[in-house]
Amino acid sequence: MDAYLFKIKKEGGMKKSLIKYWFLCVIFFAFYFSNLFGQELYFDDDIQKFSTSTYKQGLKYASEGKIKDAKESFKRALQANEFSNDAINALKIIEYVEDKPEQELAMRAIFSSILLGLELGEIKSQVVKLTGELSNLKQKIENIDTEFKNFQITTENKILNIKNDIDDLENDVDYLKNTIRNR
Repeated sequence: MDAYLFKIKKEGGMKKSLIKYWFLCVIFFAFYFSNLFGQELYFDDDIQKFSTSTYKQGLKYASEGKIKDAKESFKRALQANEFSNDAINALKIIEYVEDKPEQELAMRAIFSSILLGLELGEIKSQVVKLTGELSNLKQKIENIDTEFKNFQITTENKILNIKNDIDDLENDVDYLKNTIRNR
């Protein structure tokens, strides 16, 4: 401990030492967060879709035991998106199992599970989307129903007004007839 304190005093104190470490930490976190947050945000949608579809195709091949085809699909996915952790990890699994045929069944089960999970996720998102659309449709139908009821009430009121006008006219005609007869 005394040797460490002596070293700090000799190098210019604690301040210089902390600044050096702080600077290294800032550089490390800047690099880490730029890689973490910056890379996948700049991909074109078409490139991302291609990478995802070739990755899914690789999952299908791997679940069927077609290791060479799966490996090629994962490599194509990485060519489109070199930061695809899914494709990187899938390739690592394939490379691990390539030399161990007794592990192929486990590999197929793993990739089948991943593929099933992705498909279920897509189905869930479609269900959520359809639920929203059905909710909008329900609201539109309710609005149309309300408008129809308002139209019906308005029409019934107009019909009643017309009937009242006809009754008033009939009364006026009767009054005129009686007035003419009584003259």
